[in-house]
Amino acid sequence: MDRKENLLFLDYALTFRRARLTFDDLQNAPTSDSLKKKLSQAPKGLTSLYATITKRFSETLDEDQLLLCRRVLQWIITTKEQLTVNQLAVALAVRDGQKFFDETDMMIDPREEILTVCAPLVEILDDDIVRIIHLSVKDFLLDSSRTDGQNDFIFSTDTLSANIGITLLTLLSFDAFSASIFSASTSSWGSNDQIKGGNPSVAAGPSSSVSDEADDQSDDEKNSSQASVMLQYGLDNWHHHCVESEAVEYAHRLHPFVCDYLKSDSCFLWMETLGCQDSANWIHYESRLVEWGRKLVVGQETALSKGFIHQIAHRRFERLNRHFDLSHPETLKAMNALATSWWEQGHWKEAEKLELQEIEIRKKVLGPEHQDTMKCIDGLAATYLDQGRYNEAEELLMQILPIQTKILGLEHPETLFSTARLASTYFNQGRWKEAEELDIQVMEMRKRVLGQEHPDTLWSMGNLALTYSKQGCWKEAEELGIQVIETRKRVLGQEHPDTLSSMGNLASMYSSQGRWKEAEELEIQVMETRKRVLGEGHPNTLSSMNNLAHTWKSLGQDKDAIALMRQAVMGRREVLGSEHHYTVGSRENLEEWETALNFQEAGFSAETFRLGMEDEDSEVSEGDTSDEEPEGDAPDEVPISPTTSRPSSPSEHQEGSIQSVHLRALSPDGPA
Repeated sequence: MDRKENLLFLDYALTFRRARLTFDDLQNAPTSDSLKKKLSQAPKGLTSLYATITKRFSETLDEDQLLLCRRVLQWIITTKEQLTVNQLAVALAVRDGQKFFDETDMMIDPREEILTVCAPLVEILDDDIVRIIHLSVKDFLLDSSRTDGQNDFIFSTDTLSANIGITLLTLLSFDAFSASIFSASTSSWGSNDQIKGGNPSVAAGPSSSVSDEADDQSDDEKNSSQASVMLQYGLDNWHHHCVESEAVEYAHRLHPFVCDYLKSDSCFLWMETLGCQDSANWIHYESRLVEWGRKLVVGQETALSKGFIHQIAHRRFERLNRHFDLSHPETLKAMNALATSWWEQGHWKEAEKLELQEIEIRKKVLGPEHQDTMKCIDGLAATYLDQGRYNEAEELLMQILPIQTKILGLEHPETLFSTARLASTYFNQGRWKEAEELDIQVMEMRKRVLGQEHPDTLWSMGNLALTYSKQGCWKEAEELGIQVIETRKRVLGQEHPDTLSSMGNLASMYSSQGRWKEAEELEIQVMETRKRVLGEGHPNTLSSMNNLAHTWKSLGQDKDAIALMRQAVMGRREVLGSEHHYTVGSRENLEEWETALNFQEAGFSAETFRLGMEDEDSEVSEGDTSDEEPEGDAPDEVPISPTTSRPSSPSEHQEGSIQSVHLRALSPDGPA
């Protein structure tokens, strides 16, 4: 069948579907007069037809039936694969936050009840698959611009994905799944196909071989066996639904559910089960879990959730190290993920140790000039930068840049990442002219290759703006900084983390010029937005608090500055640790300010305690710097790398806020 014939066939099928639905509606007419009336009011198109049907739902179904109708439609237009009647019945019976499955919440006759409330928009096939009658139904239900008055049947993808993600995480965290169900599954489930939803035998338990033990199971365990028909779908797709719920409010709602799942026995024991059956699947699931966990905690980072991610990464490395040689590709991926986890918690030495080990293995296995080896060396350079070991970082970067240029070319993304990182090294060493030359080189290449508004191009422009400001080229710095802000506002939005970073950098430039009021206005806006979007404990929010405290100190608002700096110190101590150099810098400033205030209140001259301290963003030598932004992809967009050593790329040049100091360069095939 050629394309024209295929289109005609689809058109005929759609016309037939519309005629069938209209005929079904006309059959409900009790008299000839009502039939004539229905004919005169018959909808002229599919949208009108669907609106008529949903209106009839609202008018004829009782409250419980209407709720069931909406929930069935929400599930079947959102799931990644078609569900059976049994799977859908289980999904609808799960209550958010439950610790076990309550079979009494199941529908008595799911097939009959689903068709009663959802026909004619839903049909059930011979193999028990539940589906909408046509894809146009989904388009209709997700059309937020409709004005037919049926608001109960206008759905949001964000909301649906978040709700389904929470339901799946609740199911996966059932207590009974961490005990006998999983113990039985290790020996009884011969293959993953046995737990897919269409298998009737699974509804009664993991397999028939466990039926002899049924009498010994608790009611909770038996009920969870019933729920096992949704296990495979949940494991395959929970993170998809979570990721698709992109709105911040839904991410906040999902966060505790994901954390509960990550710390549950079910999470680890299920992967053990997969490991017994199929090591490839086991590695695949565990890798995806680490990847999603890292993506989720960016923007909602807490010591608790970071601890879960570290636990998973550590466990994965240990198990792979037992099963495979250190040089095995999967072991090296796990080593990289663990190094990243150490780095994220500020444990530079532990990260460095693993990075050095990985580099030596890759040199032996792949060769010193292999692309993956270069990425690992670039990541180690970033770790040195984080510790202020600029000379060692420079030495590594000077070692790999000629090789990358020769093999990959000057304009290859990885070459540009390393070049930008070297520019950051020069910046932190106070070598402004050398940093400027490299900044301009990277920016111009990215403009030409990627375009003016590409995120990487904007990072380069932000870097150059900061380099200009350090040389007192205020006009050039401000023009470039404002251009980056306006572009990011338009492309990414007012509250995007990258936009906020640009605004923080512009505030730093104003502070360096003594334009305290302009700096204060921007810093308050950035801090309040970050509190709302990222949370008060996020490292970037703490950096904003630190910066605003410096500005208030310069404006003579000593008590306000001290109070805010206390919050920053407490937050940094909890999130970064007492010995992190950002924590140390904030603490030393606070102690100095408090001592100076005590002297003044005791009647001593303020000149005795002239601090002369600028905003932390503007004085590199003090090691307590500005609101930096990462060079490259934003942290929450960076995938797990199987080959390199850190989330993406060198950052804004300053020694900086934790958002960036030189977030690691990840491979394209690869968290942040």
